[in-house]
Amino acid sequence: MNETAEWKELIDYVRFFAFLALQTLVDSSYLLIWYLIESFVSHWTDPTGLPPIDQWLHLSLQISMGIVPTIFVVMQIYKDVRIMWIRIQRKIRREIQLDNDQ
Repeated sequence: MNETAEWKELIDYVRFFAFLALQTLVDSSYLLIWYLIESFVSHWTDPTGLPPIDQWLHLSLQISMGIVPTIFVVMQIYKDVRIMWIRIQRKIRREIQLDNDQ
């Protein structure tokens, strides 16, 4: 490879990992916003003063509201990792093809 191609490849790597870092920051901020809202709501609601059925309802809503955002973030992380894996496999195939051509 010539020097220009190496620099282009390095810039592509930096862009890709910067994208992953930014995506991770977005996913984490989504969880942080969810946590702050959940904490605020939990602070202002007192389920001990509710009838037992409403206490169970309150608890079930807290659990479901904890699972749903986590599933969303896990799906986004899976997507990012899968994209990274596909790009790496493509690069490996390209390198093998270059070796076979020589």
